[in-house]
Amino acid sequence: MILILLLWIQFWTLVLSLPRCDPRVRGHCRPIIVDDKPKCTDVLLSYCDDMSYTQTMFPNLLGHKTRHEVESGAEYLLMSVVEALLGGECNPDIRMLGCSVVAPRCEAGRVEKPCRSTCEAVLRRCSHAFDDISMAWPYFLDCDRFFVSDEEGCYNPLEGLRGKCFPQ
Repeated sequence: MILILLLWIQFWTLVLSLPRCDPRVRGHCRPIIVDDKPKCTDVLLSYCDDMSYTQTMFPNLLGHKTRHEVESGAEYLLMSVVEALLGGECNPDIRMLGCSVVAPRCEAGRVEKPCRSTCEAVLRRCSHAFDDISMAWPYFLDCDRFFVSDEEGCYNPLEGLRGKCFPQ
């Protein structure tokens, strides 16, 4: 089952990464030009539309330079199927944690990174669910790699959830 899912993810990653045309140019195709200068932009990702913030920044923490790169990336595709794989356990926590990496909060022209303490709390509560299906914790949710300490200034990506208490 997991092998089939991984092959499916690789197939769609390839299909979605094919070059597209800039829709603003009529009559012919040209590649989309990517501005490498980081800037705040609206979060327009369906799996991340209920985050407590509305602005993100590209390139993101994974180096994706556009929304299209995020949507065609394996990380976003995994976020879209992990709920079914885990039988709904740890949702929306895992999805929101993933969104904090693929679409980090942007305030006043500056990216804000998610808190390591929140990542570690979710990891403690949810790692067994991944173990139960013989799946490794997703690399893009590596608490030491993409998350920062409270002292460095961070935000809790789960702050919008009601009725749950997580470290800030």
